[in-house]
Amino acid sequence: MAFDALSDGHSLAIDAMPKDGGEGAAPTPKTLLLASLAGCLGISVLSVLNKMRLSPESFAVHVHGTEGQEHPRVFTELTVTCHFTGPLPPDRILRAVHLSESRYCPVSAMLAKSCPVSTVVKLNGERVQPPSQLGNSPSL
Repeated sequence: MAFDALSDGHSLAIDAMPKDGGEGAAPTPKTLLLASLAGCLGISVLSVLNKMRLSPESFAVHVHGTEGQEHPRVFTELTVTCHFTGPLPPDRILRAVHLSESRYCPVSAMLAKSCPVSTVVKLNGERVQPPSQLGNSPSL
């Protein structure tokens, strides 16, 4: 089932998982969708931080998708976790992530029209809460 897709002059291998008739030799289309969200958001966050003259020591974006039970088993919810390390102001990081989600990442905007997308921001391993959520539920 594997094949190569050509995009902007780049070849990208795509396959299905063995349970779906593939060999698992390359990412699945749905995995690539999650990777597209992580990549788009990551690039735009770093661009916004650069304009703010902030540079994290490290930065990673992880995306988890919850699938529905019935076919076509679309994502029913997406959770994005942005991990930052370094001496960064939490309010500026939250601003950069918010701007990226709401203005600069078209993948995030598109997917948010299809299912709920929640975002968690972590700085040096600790969850950063938006000011409006400070003092609320500890599960935030």
